[in-house]
Amino acid sequence: MRMPTALFTTTALALITASGAFADVTAQEVWENLQSQYADTDDVTVSIGQEQIGDGVVDVTNMRISHREGRAETTAVISALRFEETGDGSVAIRFPVDVPVSITEGPSVTSLTLSNKGLVITVSGDEAAMDYDLAADMFKVASNPVLDENRFVPGEGHITMRDLAASFAWEDGDARGLSVDFNAASTDFAFDASTSNSSNAMTVSGQIADFASSAEMSGPGGMVLEGWENDDIGAVMMRAGYTFGAVSYDFALRDNGQDMQADVQIDSGALDVSLTEGQLNYGTNFTGLRVNGIGSEVPIPIEVSLAELAMQFGMPLVATEDPAPFRVGFNLDQLSVPDNLWSIFDPAGQLPRGPVTVQ
Repeated sequence: MRMPTALFTTTALALITASGAFADVTAQEVWENLQSQYADTDDVTVSIGQEQIGDGVVDVTNMRISHREGRAETTAVISALRFEETGDGSVAIRFPVDVPVSITEGPSVTSLTLSNKGLVITVSGDEAAMDYDLAADMFKVASNPVLDENRFVPGEGHITMRDLAASFAWEDGDARGLSVDFNAASTDFAFDASTSNSSNAMTVSGQIADFASSAEMSGPGGMVLEGWENDDIGAVMMRAGYTFGAVSYDFALRDNGQDMQADVQIDSGALDVSLTEGQLNYGTNFTGLRVNGIGSEVPIPIEVSLAELAMQFGMPLVATEDPAPFRVGFNLDQLSVPDNLWSIFDPAGQLPRGPVTVQ
């Protein structure tokens, strides 16, 4: 299933890079700037049913946004979109509860529903620095069975985020900068796919606590969104990463009568990638990893735990007169495997079976 990433990215950038007089923005200015951004994007088409402009309010109905990439076309239909001045110089963009999305690629059609509770985007700032703050009590993406050559392929799922908050900030001028922050207090997900004869099936479900991500980018004007050559890397700053709290999920798989099921738990995790002054740095770590599983081909229970898994990597991307740092780090802390699994590879018990640490 192809997710409508390009469509949502284009929509976000259109909102973020709208270039009007935002010192004291009006509803009509925000709406007009959004339209101008779509008009400058070759692979996105937009149509609307009606537009009503009132005192501090713009109402748009039946807004249809389509994005084409190769043979695939993603279309979202927003039944009602309201731009409403809040009285403090900002504008609130309000959405309907449900937005249907279809993804067509040849004879295959995937349908999604984007649902929300209390979703509002607040636009504020000025022409050189535009800020977008998103808040929602709940946001859900639900998928339905895929229609492929007039038959439905089994598969339904959802991902639901609660207590969602995000912010987008954009600065224009001789130097350009973009920053994004995203937080969800809790996330749960589930996916279920099976064939009619049940010889093949897969189910996955789980929860993620305290997911937070951020990204920022800055550089000379014209480089941040349009791209840059290798010689420009030293002038660009980028940073992106995420953190999360407790994660738990389980899955079950059946493939031609062979079964496998497992549950996974992680206490926390993080990833950070940065590019500063031509130096690339990457780091990731997971703590409190526990896996329990069993399968037809491995009929004994598998129980594996790991206190921490961490990796680090850094290298220069541009030539320098002086030596530049290059580093690689790896930490595997207290890997524990049960005796019944050890016995498969070491039946004579010649190897030590205590927790393993590798650095």
